[in-house]
Amino acid sequence: MEKINYDYALYCDKANESYTLIFNTGHVYDFTDGTPPREIREIRLTDGEMYPTTPYPHLGEMVDIENIKNKLLLEKVKTLIDFEIPMPTIYAYTRKDAIEDGVQIKVPDQIAQEAGFKIPVFITQSVWDGYINPDPDLKELRQDLDGRLWDTLTMCFLAIKSSKTNGQNLFFKVAYLTSEKKHETIKLKVVISSLDIDDSSAAMTIMLPNED
Repeated sequence: MEKINYDYALYCDKANESYTLIFNTGHVYDFTDGTPPREIREIRLTDGEMYPTTPYPHLGEMVDIENIKNKLLLEKVKTLIDFEIPMPTIYAYTRKDAIEDGVQIKVPDQIAQEAGFKIPVFITQSVWDGYINPDPDLKELRQDLDGRLWDTLTMCFLAIKSSKTNGQNLFFKVAYLTSEKKHETIKLKVVISSLDIDDSSAAMTIMLPNED
């Protein structure tokens, strides 16, 4: 059976005043005009693969959703359709874009691995420019990028190792020298997510608490 490129179809069995809503995802729902919206239920039909535009006479006549007279039920059905058929992505900002724009910096794999990480590590520009890459005054105090990066990765790794949770977000603190006589303890966040939109392999991103 050839699949036709339609997203959903609504059938109406007028004799029983019932509806069957079929999506090209394979999900099927049935309800009546008197059904409370919360009681729309998902069902399984025994016709093999269900395609929206395939005729199913036993389900009734194919109709438009505006055929539903119960306004609350109609809104629920529309919400269900929006959930099953999300709007197409017009533009997605990828990690690759973020790196090219300088919004994120990739830690060299060798350094990340030496620090104990087995997956790629990225750092947001706010953390990199604000705390890891020292300004000229700090360089005169023997502060260098490699040392401050290593401190950041070490504290992140220790926080992960000592954590008792399996969440995707974890907070940790790093003490940075910010002037000749002042250390400042900065709270950071590490987030585990996919490497990119088209790559589901895992990666870590170190960022400020208010970033996402």
